[in-house]
Amino acid sequence: MILWIIALLLLGLLGMVGYYQGAVRTGISSVGLIAAGLLAMPLGAVLSPILKLVGVKHPVSLAFIGPFVAYLLILLIFKGVGFAVHKKVEGHYKYHNSDTLRLLFEHLNQRLGIVLGLLNATIYTFLIGVVCYILGYFTVQASTPDKDTFTMKLVNRVNEDLKSSRFDKAIAPFLFTKERYYDAVDVLGDIFHNPVLQNRLASYPPLLPIADRSEFKDVGNDVKFQAFWLAGPSFNEFKGHPKVAPLLDNGELYNSVTAALKNDYKDLQTYLETGKSEKYGDEKIVGRWELDPAASMAHARKAKPNITTVELRWLRRSLTVLNNANFVAFLDNKARLKLPSTNSVQTLQGTWKATAGNSYVLSFAEGKRQAEFPATLEGNRLAISKDNLTLIFDK
Repeated sequence: MILWIIALLLLGLLGMVGYYQGAVRTGISSVGLIAAGLLAMPLGAVLSPILKLVGVKHPVSLAFIGPFVAYLLILLIFKGVGFAVHKKVEGHYKYHNSDTLRLLFEHLNQRLGIVLGLLNATIYTFLIGVVCYILGYFTVQASTPDKDTFTMKLVNRVNEDLKSSRFDKAIAPFLFTKERYYDAVDVLGDIFHNPVLQNRLASYPPLLPIADRSEFKDVGNDVKFQAFWLAGPSFNEFKGHPKVAPLLDNGELYNSVTAALKNDYKDLQTYLETGKSEKYGDEKIVGRWELDPAASMAHARKAKPNITTVELRWLRRSLTVLNNANFVAFLDNKARLKLPSTNSVQTLQGTWKATAGNSYVLSFAEGKRQAEFPATLEGNRLAISKDNLTLIFDK
């Protein structure tokens, strides 16, 4: 087991270091290890503005690099203090006491240094366990065993050792990550391994405005990239793809997504798995709707059984032109209706308002006038009436 091999190596190495450095230096290092563990997270946030000046700007990078740098700085300070105190104590016994006391001190310092070195090895083992558990939770989710890098395989193996030995129970009180981190990783793992979920992701109510951004549309419309994703690339290959790398490196986009989700990844995961949102399911109109020409034709025939041949011809011609029409209802009661015409696409921006039952009023600006279209939810379909024509949309 790799974890226990690492632990044994640390015990042997740091026990020897403790012997040669002595109890004073090693003991102060022990205090530094503990103090750094307690202060790394709050000081990491303080260091964020400084790290931004040297080019570390992405919130995820800051969340990990900040505490790491803070931990190293605190530990180095304690090691410096330990060295200075050791010199003072050593000088005192060397120049102000007898050789007998000096030898007794040196023997005690060395033997006790071994014990404290073993303590430091134990602390480092716990630290490695904490780091590998946190990183491993992500690397296991993003794993493609045949294509993973050596580093990812190593972290995954240590993570497996943590669970099989139940050492994860011992480090649980020291994990500094919040539950939303694990929820977010679960969502990322689902999307990475199931490219078909990207369509459902784009229709999740809080993400509807973000899904309309051009960079996401480019990803969705790129046939070569979709084939690459479906082929099951490794995570390194995926994140390094020219279509993906700019999205992952965009800190502003990350902040927009997290703000829209309000750190609630559980509901997003439920939506990806079931297509239903417990949090946003009350307003059924919210979402992305696509025109169903066949259903629209059937609705027209049912509404007017004696429809004439001329009317049918006009209806077919209209529905052919409007074939790619779509409607989007956002959470903030805003709405967008795209209606293709012969030579262009008319995009109407407006609002939606619920009236009675499953009925709604859609209000759009058409030129200088405000047009209102009645809409009705009929099962899983939305019927929008416009210009004596009822359009049926599927979600």
